[in-house]
Amino acid sequence: MASTAPATSDSPEEEKGLTFTPPLWTQRLDLVRTTIFDLDITEVCDLGCGSGKLLTQLKEARCAQLMVGVDLDRPELERAWELLEADFQDFHFRRKTASTLRLYYGNILVPSPSLPYQIQCVTLCEVIEHVFERDVPALTRLIFSHINPKYCIVTTPNADFNVNFGRPGFRHPDHKFEWTRSQFQTWIEEVKSEYGYEVDRVTGVGDIGNGTGHCSQVVVMRRTARGRRLERAETKETYELLREVTYPVSAEVPFAQAFSNAVIYHIFAQLRYRDWDSNELPLAHLYNSAGELQAYSDGEYVHFLHLLQTHRDTIQLKVDDKLQLDLQAEKVVAQEDDEEDTD
Repeated sequence: MASTAPATSDSPEEEKGLTFTPPLWTQRLDLVRTTIFDLDITEVCDLGCGSGKLLTQLKEARCAQLMVGVDLDRPELERAWELLEADFQDFHFRRKTASTLRLYYGNILVPSPSLPYQIQCVTLCEVIEHVFERDVPALTRLIFSHINPKYCIVTTPNADFNVNFGRPGFRHPDHKFEWTRSQFQTWIEEVKSEYGYEVDRVTGVGDIGNGTGHCSQVVVMRRTARGRRLERAETKETYELLREVTYPVSAEVPFAQAFSNAVIYHIFAQLRYRDWDSNELPLAHLYNSAGELQAYSDGEYVHFLHLLQTHRDTIQLKVDDKLQLDLQAEKVVAQEDDEEDTD
């Protein structure tokens, strides 16, 4: 859904006069994250990770065993670390399997032995258009030959869509080029031919139905047997490891206990930092603000409500009389109390 109205957001598209609901950057992130979930991917290397939006969602969902972020912007990497370092939630609701995160300062055009060879997935989210087009072959080699992942997910602006903005020029001042759908397809065919990959799907986000295609175009590529036989050349180290963490692991706990603990944690977190006067918390708001609860529910709000109904007694017992789950009205009602005890 889109409308023509001024807006301020993380999306350059919206700064140029189109407002998407939900915001386009959110739609892109949701599509990439959902694709990773659907393909059961547990290892992700996010090239041009910026402030870590995608890695943060994977961390919260606890679905990845290895997460690698690379960027050439130190301040952005430090902002990413603020979201990605192990926090209370990681120590209170621990993972069932080991999970490691590494953040590298480095140039994604230059190979490095730190980049995991044949990792399950490389993501390139609104990044390729920020390099000069003459450097695209170097970036392509780094991804499909040097890293040689099982999957690669690439999102980039669709230049065909730009007529809808009513203003000439690229969407962002740092963009070096923007591909049409035909040019994007040409690049995809080159990858298939040279590196032994096939197209899993071509899709996008932000289609307003006027024939100009998606605002952002997306391709998911899968390595074939021919691609896996590519050999990795030795390279010298060019990256700097800025941050690394291994998140706490615990023994497996029953689903009812893990889900109930997660629900209670996020309810109290929302109530503590809420910016509204009511002591009622809509369950839809709780669900939409917590990637962990979305992961427990396979990304389905209806499934979340079903789980709440199934484990209602367990949750209610843990919170005593501090909260009341009103599933019919789809809200949580907190008792008015000045105490800080959050059980």
